[in-house]
Amino acid sequence: MTRLSALVLLVLGLAACGGNDVRVGEGGELLEGGIRAESTDVRGVVLAGRTLVLDGFAGDVNIVGTTEVGEQATLRFTRIARAETEAQARRRLVSISLEETGNGREYRYGTRTSRPDGAQVDIEARVPPGTHLIIHQDAGRVRVEGVGGDVEVKLTSGSIRAAGLGGRYVFLTTRAGNVEAGAIAIPAHADWDFSTNTGMLALTLPGDSPVRVDARTDVGTVRVDSLTFIDERLDRGASGMRFRGRLGQGDGNVALATAVGTVRLRGGRMVRLDEPIAPVDAPAPAPTPVPTPTTAPTPTAPRAAPAPARPPAAAPAAPRPPAPRTAPAAPRPAGAPRGGQ
Repeated sequence: MTRLSALVLLVLGLAACGGNDVRVGEGGELLEGGIRAESTDVRGVVLAGRTLVLDGFAGDVNIVGTTEVGEQATLRFTRIARAETEAQARRRLVSISLEETGNGREYRYGTRTSRPDGAQVDIEARVPPGTHLIIHQDAGRVRVEGVGGDVEVKLTSGSIRAAGLGGRYVFLTTRAGNVEAGAIAIPAHADWDFSTNTGMLALTLPGDSPVRVDARTDVGTVRVDSLTFIDERLDRGASGMRFRGRLGQGDGNVALATAVGTVRLRGGRMVRLDEPIAPVDAPAPAPTPVPTPTTAPTPTAPRAAPAPARPPAAAPAAPRPPAPRTAPAAPRPAGAPRGGQ
């Protein structure tokens, strides 16, 4: 088990907040005017190709893929507890635990509590692009951007938003909430699945994606924008519909299903959330070129060329013998300024 830093930062802060603070009671009712307690942990781990697993009970999760972190993932966990009194808030805060385990295949962070009423853990993480990510949580909002690897998100209740998807396996599901997703590219043999019981599903994908699409809603409609399908088929039911079609030479599968809600399919490339969508015919981001093969021969070739040019330079040195400037130095002892013998 590899761990870069066990605990980088620990801040405990208690603030009495009256007025507009809202917490959720055990029955789901909204309770106003509670005391809020917080604590923050910052963790870091070198993934080295391992899967990052986040397993929690409630809270908002925000994951961003970036090259700035190298192979290290940095995560900030903010424990939040609300109660009617400061003492209750403290007890609920202390009941929230953060578990951390790892092996050669995955590294896991788990959040637990014995007092879930009014408690949650918000997570902000920066991970290397291409990270395989798994998030399982009971309630909250999940946001994933620029990860590009395989992504699995399972929620009991809450919304999921993801952009920059490009892994072979993508699975986003919630029982109650909307799912909005966007791809930069869909690889061959991909297996993507999006589902919710109650909510809207929206997917943006390149028009040249090699996939078969199956979109279904029991109560609602399926809408398509800026995509040209092959072998289209639309089946209408009493309250819903099912649409099937193929893009390109489709050998992958994309499935979308909602019990109650609209399914929207749109052509384009979504790199980041809340940014303009790239046109349908925009090329996928090119990989960063590796300059090593082209720059290595450059210094060696010029060095070899000047080497054979040095022998001609030695030829002009040969005329030195005809210059008899050193010979007149010998007659000085004889007193004859010029003329020899």
